[in-house]
Amino acid sequence: MKRKLSITKKIVLSFVGFILTLFLVIATFIGVCNLTGNKAKKKDTVNNTNLSSWMKYVDDEVKVKDLIIPGSHDAGTHTMPYYSQTQHYSIYEQLNKGTRYFDIRVNKTKDDLVIFHSVTNGIKYSVVLSDIKKFMDENPTEFLILDYQHFKNDSFNDTFSKLEESLGTSRLLSYKGEDKVDYISNLKVKDMRGKCLITCGVEQEKLTKDYMFVRSEDYSSRPNEVLTSYYNSSFHSKSSKDFIKEALPTYISKRKENDKNLFVLQCQLTDNLLIRGPAYREATHQENMNKYIVDLKDSENLKYLNIIMRDFLNEQKCSDIIKLNVHKNNIKNVDAFNKNFN
Repeated sequence: MKRKLSITKKIVLSFVGFILTLFLVIATFIGVCNLTGNKAKKKDTVNNTNLSSWMKYVDDEVKVKDLIIPGSHDAGTHTMPYYSQTQHYSIYEQLNKGTRYFDIRVNKTKDDLVIFHSVTNGIKYSVVLSDIKKFMDENPTEFLILDYQHFKNDSFNDTFSKLEESLGTSRLLSYKGEDKVDYISNLKVKDMRGKCLITCGVEQEKLTKDYMFVRSEDYSSRPNEVLTSYYNSSFHSKSSKDFIKEALPTYISKRKENDKNLFVLQCQLTDNLLIRGPAYREATHQENMNKYIVDLKDSENLKYLNIIMRDFLNEQKCSDIIKLNVHKNNIKNVDAFNKNFN
């Protein structure tokens, strides 16, 4: 009997030892990932207050689909745990650093509307809208694209009731005609200043307001879509170099097939292990991606680009994207622009 107890005790102790060892390995791995991920959270190397109103340098006659715009992937995640966080600045801070496109995902909880990413809830949606209103009050030359990609727990109607209540319908670009694709294709910067363009990841039938416009699905089209954003998950789990080599040319080639819509070039990597976190992935990617973006100034692909969406936006990343507008001939006073952005 004692021998059986001794064997059982050894088995239990071995199991406990295994669990503790596994826990330490996982904790160490997460710690290393967080340390690596901190590279994606470096302080800004650019201190340019002109980023808050950079669109004042853009020629009024430039079409919105031809403008180069910094875009924020999963925009309201700055307060989330490391495994869901893709941005480390608030919406207001991102706006002041030059971001003008926001990927917004709204969940309806029993208490409120909140921003979500996968299974994680973040800041209240009302905070996002408050940040946007404050910024637009301060910067009338700017415009925003709010891309509502996903809705959770029947949040759709409440999302837009809150939007109207917070911003007012006069700030929302509206069009009463039937051909919204042609309208957006020819939309100019002068028509957008001081306004928000709203795109939604649902079918046309649900869009009952004149300010609602259709966006694409991840890798397929929706009827009457005005914004196309290709996303093939298999690409985004690759290494940085393979992603840049394989995904970006594929996305841009599809853009060349249809250059009427607004176009989002998705540049973020995903955490296929679901443990390392977006910051870790971005730390392995940002140097390569930064170089790719800067080098676009000499690329034939530049003319096809519009919104460049990234994780962990900061002033350096936004500035590099914004300066591509010079090479696309979108700036009305290049000398003044260069003086403030170089």
